[in-house]
Amino acid sequence: MSRQHQHLDAAELLEAVIERIAQIVAEHISEKLLERQQPKPAAHGATHFDERTVSQRTGIAVKTLQSWRSHRRGPPFVRAGRKVLYPSEGLQDWLSGDSQEGTDTSVSAHVPTKRRARRVAAQEAS
Repeated sequence: MSRQHQHLDAAELLEAVIERIAQIVAEHISEKLLERQQPKPAAHGATHFDERTVSQRTGIAVKTLQSWRSHRRGPPFVRAGRKVLYPSEGLQDWLSGDSQEGTDTSVSAHVPTKRRARRVAAQEAS
């Protein structure tokens, strides 16, 4: 076998190996993307969902859910510290039209500051 012929065989082998590696990486990336799109199963009968899961299940963008919360619209939610959760029962009721919109039932619900309360009172007076 000539030296040039061996070189071509090695180049073809290297090309085949690179192509197979690219195929494996593409399959792995596709699997990971599919995993991210699937909502995580509720742990131990969890009854609340985070905004990302609600967005995936309803098709409503996360930014839209955030905007609705600030305007007290959309599905009912609760706050656990900084985390916003949507009760599964409230979400189902809201989707079927049987629920109040944007109810924040957290203990740490936003309470206006005195300065804001005065500003709102002044606006109402004028």
